[in-house]
Amino acid sequence: MKKIARLLSVSLLIMLGCLGFSPSAHASDDVIDSFTGTYNVREDGVVEVNETIVWRFGSESGRHGINRDFVVREAWDDESDAVFKLENMKVTSPDASAEVSKEKVDTASREEQVRYRIGSPDRTVFTPTATYNFSYELHGALRTSDGDEQLYWDVLTSSVPTIKNLQIMVNAPQGVQKVACFSGPVKSDSECQSSRIEDGTAVFAQSPQTSGNIFTIVAGLKPGAVSNVEPCLLYTSPS
Repeated sequence: MKKIARLLSVSLLIMLGCLGFSPSAHASDDVIDSFTGTYNVREDGVVEVNETIVWRFGSESGRHGINRDFVVREAWDDESDAVFKLENMKVTSPDASAEVSKEKVDTASREEQVRYRIGSPDRTVFTPTATYNFSYELHGALRTSDGDEQLYWDVLTSSVPTIKNLQIMVNAPQGVQKVACFSGPVKSDSECQSSRIEDGTAVFAQSPQTSGNIFTIVAGLKPGAVSNVEPCLLYTSPS
């Protein structure tokens, strides 16, 4: 994750920049034509996510499917880790296998990632592109600092190929109040191409989103509009 923009609290996250390198999860010449996502923050603090990915397979691709990686645990401070949960994961595709399997990804010592493998080793994708639709519930991505309640989330890890067009929208009870987003390598504080609010909806965009970079969104919530706006922390025993 990256340093937060000054319009939001700079003390929000002690864990900024602690994401580790994620090994490549795609063929070197794969490209994502478009990645669109909608994050609906519920009043109970759970975030309902819907994503559509149009994946273009390169000549070096095995053409059996794709991977989608998520951070599920990372260092918060010296004594605790933040934990994120993905529940009710569903994947569909109109033109490719959408079989789902899950595995852990080797990362830094205090970070955990999971990889969802979408596709089948027995089914080849013969079309140039395949569209994949994801839906899932995200727990633990809200937090509060100095009175600022917000969704702060790495939408993409560094394992994703270059995305030609990336757009993320966030809806929240009583509307999103502030926005910021970042695109770059680990520990970068480079702002993304576009972040704005339209009729209470946050809209983030990056074209292109270069392979190897992570993409972080920040959406400020109206105080009191959402419950459970604290991270889920686990105490870690000293080594």
